[in-house]
Amino acid sequence: VIEFYSPVTVIVGHNGSGKTTIIECLKYATTGEQPPNTRGGAFVHDPKMANEKEVKAQVKLRFFAANRTRMLAVRNLSVTMTKTKMAMKTLEGILATSDGAKDNNKRGVISTKCAELDAEIPHLLGVSKSVLENVIFCHQEDSYWPLAEASVLKKKFDDIFEATRYTKALDNIKSLRKERVADLKADKERLHSLGLEKAHADRLKSKIDELTNQVAEKTQESEETEAGLDAQVAANTKFYDSATRFQQIFLKVEHLEERRSQVILNMEELRKTVTLIDDPTDVLKSKLDNYDAHCATQRTKRAAKATELIREEDNLAEARRDHQEAVNTCGEMRGQAKNHEQNIIQRDTEISNIGAKYGMRPNTNTNGSLDRDSVVEFSARLGEMARAQALELERLQNEYEVKSNEYQSKKTELQTEENALKHEKETLKAQMQRNRSQMSAAETSLDTLRLLETELKLAASAVSDARDRLSTAKAAAQESSFESQIAERTNYLATKTDERERLQQKLADLQSQAETRAKLGLKRADFSRKRAEIDTIIGIHNERFKAILGTNAEADTMERDVDQALITKDKEIAQLEADASTASREMHSVESALTSCRDQIRKKEAELKALEQRIKSGLVDSEHSTVGPAIKAAQAELDNWLEEIGQHEGAGHFYSKILRDGKTHKNCVVNGHIQKRDTKYLEECKQSREDWAAEVGRLQTLLPVEETRDKLRDEELPMMKRRAEELDSKATKATAEAQETETAVKAAPSSHRIHSNR
Repeated sequence: VIEFYSPVTVIVGHNGSGKTTIIECLKYATTGEQPPNTRGGAFVHDPKMANEKEVKAQVKLRFFAANRTRMLAVRNLSVTMTKTKMAMKTLEGILATSDGAKDNNKRGVISTKCAELDAEIPHLLGVSKSVLENVIFCHQEDSYWPLAEASVLKKKFDDIFEATRYTKALDNIKSLRKERVADLKADKERLHSLGLEKAHADRLKSKIDELTNQVAEKTQESEETEAGLDAQVAANTKFYDSATRFQQIFLKVEHLEERRSQVILNMEELRKTVTLIDDPTDVLKSKLDNYDAHCATQRTKRAAKATELIREEDNLAEARRDHQEAVNTCGEMRGQAKNHEQNIIQRDTEISNIGAKYGMRPNTNTNGSLDRDSVVEFSARLGEMARAQALELERLQNEYEVKSNEYQSKKTELQTEENALKHEKETLKAQMQRNRSQMSAAETSLDTLRLLETELKLAASAVSDARDRLSTAKAAAQESSFESQIAERTNYLATKTDERERLQQKLADLQSQAETRAKLGLKRADFSRKRAEIDTIIGIHNERFKAILGTNAEADTMERDVDQALITKDKEIAQLEADASTASREMHSVESALTSCRDQIRKKEAELKALEQRIKSGLVDSEHSTVGPAIKAAQAELDNWLEEIGQHEGAGHFYSKILRDGKTHKNCVVNGHIQKRDTKYLEECKQSREDWAAEVGRLQTLLPVEETRDKLRDEELPMMKRRAEELDSKATKATAEAQETETAVKAAPSSHRIHSNR
């Protein structure tokens, strides 16, 4: 324990005895700053010297605070030795009243945190940290700081004399002046904008008056125009009645003229078809009386002819069937003969190719063709060759199986040998890895032993040096007699120290009070000015505030009311914006669907037009407007031509037989009729049949086109048009809703401008 006496305590000793260390401990205890160039644990006893892994250090300082309270400050350090370096760590300290334990009702410990100790101890001493570091406990290695460069020297003097407070006050004054100038500019801009708004309002009032006068004039003109319109409507009604009666009469005249023309036309048609008989009336009456008997006679003849016609038609149909069967049979036979010839040619070609490929020349005839015996012989030779090739293939397969088994067994042996070698290789690798690990551990142990031996030698030399220094110090202390002088100097130093601390405390109190009074005066002036500004602002904006919020503006509750109103308006605007966004999305969705539907309608209409044009062009030569009746008419025409051709061909065969019999007997009654027959008419009939068959095929291709046209016209297009009408009504409704929500959103900020004027 070292006690420092008043008025002065002198520490003497030879080099390395610890004089500077005492001052360093005082500086560390009061400021928490370690000596220069001692980072990394050099300030604490070296763990190597103590032969320990961790060395803890403690500095205790008892001192009187500025209020004459006896205080105790304890700081703790720890230095840990690692493999490569030393690590220093600052532990928690203690700042407490030295006499706190006497009173059990009071808490003695003020703080244990190092940062709080660094700030609290200079405050208790009544001296700033800069004075402690640079004046009171200035280290001998830092004692040349007055000779430092200008910027560093100025900073140290500012810290010592605490000049930064005054510079901060000046900075605050400058910043306040800038704020006031900015507020003045803002007020001027606000005044200018209010003047512009007032001028705009005056212009609007004058414009409203002008528009009101114009509305009155236009109203009078409208009344006069309506009176003239009523008179004109009455005149138009009379004229319309007259025109209606005239039109009815005119239509009646046109109808009568049409009837007269139709009667004349019917008379002309009857004259063309009806033959006038110039017989007397008696003859006409007798013919009329015998008309029924004459009709019965004609019907009997007609029935007999019809029966004969039916019998002949049956005979003709049977003859046609027989002829068609014969023609079909002939065609099949010819096709089979042609296929047989093709097969023979293909067989000869294949035999020639196979013979050339395998060296077997077939026996051919004198004309180079193959007969049946040659083919049979070649087939037998080819079969023998195939059997020989099969035996050779079987022999090769057996050889392949034998060699494959030998290869597989050899492969298995080689794989077994390879696996054994791999296992041996892995075992050797593991053994080498273990040997390397053992070698590394042995080398590490050897290095540790060498290091311990070196440290032991250093510790022994340090112990001997310390013993020598201790004996020397004891001898010097016994020889000297300074104890009485040290005591007197210590008492005098303590007295002066107390007086200095008392004066410093008084100076600090006076400085603190002066600063507090200055701040209080500034705050009061600022408060009065702010209060006047608040009253002025409230007086200007009270009417507007009341119109928006419904209550008078009060300085205490104004901000809370505005915040509440802003929250309400923000919620309303958010809801309106959400509704507007939803309505806009719905509107765009419906519009896109409507556009797509209209595009589809246009495409379908174009497709319908193309189909109708195709059908119209296909029916241009037909008297029918649809495909079905046109096909029936064309089929009927085709049947007629087929019947005509059949009758013509049947009659031709009949007349040809009569012609052959006549030539045989040298006599024929109908020879003249046969010679008069011409084949040109038959060719024309066949050409017409082919034309009508092509026409039927072409019309049948138009049938699915007509079905597609009808489905498109009667089902798809009406449904799509109804869908388009529904989407159009939805789009109109969605557009109206979107416009309403957009108008509401645009109108909302006009009541929300309070936010920008705050």
